[in-house]
Amino acid sequence: LTITAPSLPLTVRWEDYVPRYIESVRERSFVQIGGNCGTNTRACGQAGDPVWEYATRCGWTGVVLEPSVATFEKLCANYAPHARVRPLNAAASNRSGSARLMTRLDRLSEASRLAWNPMGRFWKQRLAGGPSETVRMLSLHDLWAQLPWLSERAEVDVLVIDAEGEEKTILGGALPSPAPRLIF
Repeated sequence: LTITAPSLPLTVRWEDYVPRYIESVRERSFVQIGGNCGTNTRACGQAGDPVWEYATRCGWTGVVLEPSVATFEKLCANYAPHARVRPLNAAASNRSGSARLMTRLDRLSEASRLAWNPMGRFWKQRLAGGPSETVRMLSLHDLWAQLPWLSERAEVDVLVIDAEGEEKTILGGALPSPAPRLIF
């Protein structure tokens, strides 16, 4: 199966990971952290979305996190026809709680450009200016507890993290159980 978006070549071909990490590209489960608005277009993200085409065409079941309320609303609208995908308005971190998020209108989209303050007290924006909002933060363990399919499938095939350079913070502790088969 080869999938490309009309305006953007897909940067991730999940077929490249079959069969070493996942059996096929059909009927997979995923968690995506930093989903932006979901679609695989430049308007949604500079490099496109590595999950969108597979989630919408290959029957993937998953949860997509997006902390920015404005972008989350677009994400919900884009995934509305796809009942197997559940958007979640939250950010991932190494702990659960809440934090301040700074947002701004980017040249490409109304996307959040985040950076984690190592002191763990607040989110800040890499670029100056813009309004802020309070967002819910979830650790991977607390996120896994909210996955509706874990009781049926007992696995997460793919964990995709695009957290503006804070992947190390999110993955800094022990992985939740069951651990994802593939982390991208």
